[in-house]
Amino acid sequence: MQHHRTFEEEKMTRRLIRVIAVVVFMLAIGSSTAFAYTKTVIINLDGVPRMINTDVETVGDLMETLDDVISADYVLQGDISKSTELTKNMVIDLTSITEKKTTKTETIAYDTEIRENPDLEEGKEKVLQEGEDGELSIITKENYSGAKLISSEVVGELVTKEAKNKIIERGTKKEELPIVELKKEPANVTVSAAGNNSLNVVATGYTPGDPGCTGITYTGTKASRGTIAVDPKVIPFGTKLYIPGYGYGVAADTGGAIKGNKIDLCYETRAEALNWGIKNITVYVVR
Repeated sequence: MQHHRTFEEEKMTRRLIRVIAVVVFMLAIGSSTAFAYTKTVIINLDGVPRMINTDVETVGDLMETLDDVISADYVLQGDISKSTELTKNMVIDLTSITEKKTTKTETIAYDTEIRENPDLEEGKEKVLQEGEDGELSIITKENYSGAKLISSEVVGELVTKEAKNKIIERGTKKEELPIVELKKEPANVTVSAAGNNSLNVVATGYTPGDPGCTGITYTGTKASRGTIAVDPKVIPFGTKLYIPGYGYGVAADTGGAIKGNKIDLCYETRAEALNWGIKNITVYVVR
């Protein structure tokens, strides 16, 4: 009997020990869980506060847990780093880093293309094609810290419309002047390689209303543009001349100051005559 009681007592003792161990383990878990979530921190994400209960030890650990909650990348602000230990009621400022792509359109200015045409008279131009601007799309990647732009980079360009050049045809054909033989070869006349009779003169300008002018030429015609006063001993009356920068005219007038290789070109207005001034030029005798 004494041996049986000892066996039962030992059996009960072992059972009691197991129960106590389970209770102690459960109490330990409950105590650990209760202790683990005693830290409350405040996170300001782009200025919006969030209260979070956590059991992690450092700011970096906390940020890793937030990866499942916050999709955007973010950076710490202030003096706090990832290794900073979390404390109760700590305030952590986080600013999200976001990326945005923008597209803007710029104008591609057209160029002007000049084509020489030997069949078109020199000085004349003809527009063969009007110009048209093109368009260029520029794709830019922008990075923002919160609402602040921190970087911008062009990542692509695409010509959505080609520019069309303006094409201008420019004449290069020289005007051919007909030749006339003078009855009396004037002084200082030279014959050019092309066979033109030419004369080096000093040319001035006048108007029919100038002092000393009557409006009627020496030969009896009305003075107007194209009337040229000459020394008839050098250029006979009736000679048709071509004067570069003035055009065609006829030797039909003279004057006391018109001596030798000097001619006076008639203009309609005083301004035109003054604008011509005094020029040393070569004139040509034409039919």
